[in-house]
Amino acid sequence: MIRYYVVCPKCGHKFTILKGMTIMELVSQKPLPKSRDEEEPDYCPKCNHKMSVLDPGFNDNVEKFALID
Repeated sequence: MIRYYVVCPKCGHKFTILKGMTIMELVSQKPLPKSRDEEEPDYCPKCNHKMSVLDPGFNDNVEKFALID
């Protein structure tokens, strides 16, 4: 799983986005929650701006990211 620490390009609010599966979830064969699917967009909790990790330029709004196991 990847945790993205992002800054909203519209309002500047900082928040996190989680995408992918942990190894434990993969081994247990649990279904991926829809919110963590890379194709599912996320929204800024302050201004509701739509963001997707697949959008060109998304990485311009990422302060840092962490791989989570």
